[in-house]
Amino acid sequence: MSELADRYKIPEALDVFIDRGFLVLLAEEPERKTVLFHIPSRLIVDHRGRATNYQLTWIHPEFNAEFCNKFDETPGDLPNFEVEIDVEDVGSEFVDDLETVEDLECWLVDFSNTGYIEGTMRDGATPGQIADEFCRILNDWLKPDEIAEINRRNALPEYRGLCATHDFCDPNQAMIDAGAIFTIEFDARFNEDVALINAAWDIAKGKVGLLETFTENGQWCEVWTGLTADEEVRKMLTLNAGHKPVKTRHQLELLFLNLLPILREGEGHGFTLVREKEISATQFSKRRPSGSFHFAHIITSLLSFYEAKPVGIAVHVHDLHRSINGAMVRQAGLCDPKCNCS
Repeated sequence: MSELADRYKIPEALDVFIDRGFLVLLAEEPERKTVLFHIPSRLIVDHRGRATNYQLTWIHPEFNAEFCNKFDETPGDLPNFEVEIDVEDVGSEFVDDLETVEDLECWLVDFSNTGYIEGTMRDGATPGQIADEFCRILNDWLKPDEIAEINRRNALPEYRGLCATHDFCDPNQAMIDAGAIFTIEFDARFNEDVALINAAWDIAKGKVGLLETFTENGQWCEVWTGLTADEEVRKMLTLNAGHKPVKTRHQLELLFLNLLPILREGEGHGFTLVREKEISATQFSKRRPSGSFHFAHIITSLLSFYEAKPVGIAVHVHDLHRSINGAMVRQAGLCDPKCNCS
C-alpha cells in the first residue's frame, strides 16, 4: 500500500488505480483529512473547446462526519467520497449510485475500460519480455517430455485458440509470476492488462515449440586442445570474424588473465586494478582515481619495460602476446637465448 493510501486510509482496491496512474493526485488538504484526485487520461474536449474533467474527492473515513461536504440527516451518514464531472462553461454534476467502496471500484474499472484504445497495453514490459520469462518459468516447472507433448497437442485442430499448458500446470500463475519479475501485478479486469497477457501468450506459444530445435536436431560442437598461445590468439580472432568486435584491450586482458591473480594480491594497499569490461580505458582516463590502474595498461607497461621502448596498444594482439610470452619463457630459462620466440 502506498504512503498516501495509508495516510488517508484508502483501501487497497482503490490504491490499485493510484498505482496504475489512472487516479492522479491533484491536491491534499491535510487539515481537512481530504485528498483530491483527477483522471487526466479521460479528459476530453468537445467541438466548442470545452474540457470535461473528472475529480474524485476522498475523506479519511474516520473523519467523514467532521469534514464531509454534505449529509442526509446527520454528518457522516453519506459515503466519504464523491466523483464530480465538471464541464467547462456548463457546470458540474456528481456520479450517482456510488454508495460503497465496491461501487466506486466497479465504476473506476468500467470507466477505465470505456476509454480503452484497441491495442494499448500495460506499461512496464514488452510482450516479448513477459513471454521470455513465462517460457523460462514453464521450463523450470515442466519436464522436456511434457513440453514436447504440449507442442504436439497445440498443433491439433481441437487446440486451436487454446494452449495445452493448462493440461499440465497452472499457466495463469506462471504468467502472474512472469509479470511480477517486472513488478507488474496483472489484473484481468483491465483491458490494458488483458492485451499484454494475450500478446505475451501468443509469443510464448510459439517459443515453447523452440525446444524441439534442441531436442530433435543434432548440435555441432568443436573443442580445441593443446593450442599454443599464438594459436589461441589466431583462433579467437578468426572465430570473432563477423560477430561483435572485441576491443583490443579486452583481447589483451583475456590473453593475460593468468597475471590477474598475481596483480590482485597487491590490491588494498594503495593499488586498485580495473578491467575493460568494468569501464572503458577512455572513460577510466577521464576520472581515474589515485592508485587505480587499468589492466590493459599494466600489460602494455610490462611489454614496454621488457622491450625497453614504448609499446602501444595499437600493436597487433598476437604480436604483443608472442613478445611477452617470449619474455616470460626466456626469464624462466626454458629456451635457447638465440631462439626467435619473442
